[in-house]
Amino acid sequence: MDRSRGLHKCKFQTYWRGESPIAPHCRTFPERPGTKPDNESTPMSSFMTNPFPNDPDRREIWTMLVERDIDAFLAADWGMVDGDFIKEGFLGIDAGKSDNPDSWRIGFPTLEVYRDEWLRQAAEAKKVVYAEDQRAGIFRATNLQHIEINGDIAVAHKKFDGTIARADGGADIMNWQTLYFCRKVGGQWKLTGFVGYAPFPMGTPRKA
Repeated sequence: MDRSRGLHKCKFQTYWRGESPIAPHCRTFPERPGTKPDNESTPMSSFMTNPFPNDPDRREIWTMLVERDIDAFLAADWGMVDGDFIKEGFLGIDAGKSDNPDSWRIGFPTLEVYRDEWLRQAAEAKKVVYAEDQRAGIFRATNLQHIEINGDIAVAHKKFDGTIARADGGADIMNWQTLYFCRKVGGQWKLTGFVGYAPFPMGTPRKA
């Protein structure tokens, strides 16, 4: 967790998985083209509803990476998600909010390293008092609608873009994206690794 004046920059990643581990959303920063201002009301239930009701594979991946991930992090209960990983060969890359892959590093060489950081961040998050429902805020800032599947392999593109108001008048800013790599084993989708904390949006257009 990186704290600065008036702003609490969370690394709920990954996790929300992949963002450090999970990790983790009421915009106060400038709107990007194509985004909806906060004053345009959207029913909260729409953020919390699985967008793949008729697609069993994507529905399962969304539940794993969004709903279960969020609930486990808020409960600081690794046991809720431990079964979602393939432990052997797990690898987590930390992009460090940089759009230059040369600066990305092996932040989580094993699942155990990731688990310990995930638990540390979950414990830190429990110390924060919010001015709104934290779970609803995280759902609001989370977007996972792009999931590519090729046989028993999948890549899920999870984006965070929003804030959660804190009781002290500040806000937790969530603004990054993570690629999760998944494999279907025994009929169940599991995580093999991720590239997390990449900028959102990625890259800066080259000027002519």
